[in-house]
Amino acid sequence: MKKMVLKVKSSSNVKKVAGCIVNCYEEDSKVELHCMGASAVNQMVKSVAIARSILASKGTDISLVPGFDDIEEDGVTKTIIIAKIVEMR
Repeated sequence: MKKMVLKVKSSSNVKKVAGCIVNCYEEDSKVELHCMGASAVNQMVKSVAIARSILASKGTDISLVPGFDDIEEDGVTKTIIIAKIVEMR
């Protein structure tokens, strides 16, 4: 099972991100979303909500597990929010 990392920005189209989540999930990939900033987190949560409703209509329920990670960008350490998509059993 491969892992797909999707970077979500404040300008990300939530329907497109939701579609990517659904496609990755249906291809049996682990999905991890990365974002930085309040607006990006907002877009991420809306995307997961849309993906959840799409997958629910197909009989699957998903949830997200949030967390934090530090990355180094241009010599500066920044904290990002990570959300792993998991299937509810």
